[in-house]
Amino acid sequence: MSLRDSFLASTWIWPTVTGRIARRVYAAIFLLLLFATASIRIYSYILTRRIQAVISGLSELHIDQTTEEELVRTVPHLAPSQWGGQVKRTAETGDIDIGAVHVYYVTINDGASWMKFGRYITPLLSCCVKVGYTKDGYERGWIFTLTELMGYR
Repeated sequence: MSLRDSFLASTWIWPTVTGRIARRVYAAIFLLLLFATASIRIYSYILTRRIQAVISGLSELHIDQTTEEELVRTVPHLAPSQWGGQVKRTAETGDIDIGAVHVYYVTINDGASWMKFGRYITPLLSCCVKVGYTKDGYERGWIFTLTELMGYR
């Protein structure tokens, strides 16, 4: 007994599933997923390279030997902070040299950019994805777990 005799619907389902239009749709979905995962991985790679550059620059510093000009030149993405100021001798600081303190910091943050992916994908999948919100107002749903599985961390 053949498949066509047992399942009559297979005579029209199989050509529809394997037809020319269906193959183009499958290819488009595959390319879309490939593009999304590749762009996410490239962005993660760029952030990793920035972090490694900062750590490499910090590893070349020597305490009490590196000048402030060498510090700014050696460590990339370094920005001066507003927290610097004059140092005075007090009971809290003890017996230290009087002078100025200059504070620098590095900000490498993907906090604003990682939410953009969710904002783009949520309207497309609003029919089948239940998106909840945390008490802070951030979106939460299985789509973010999916993007993490695809490499976006």
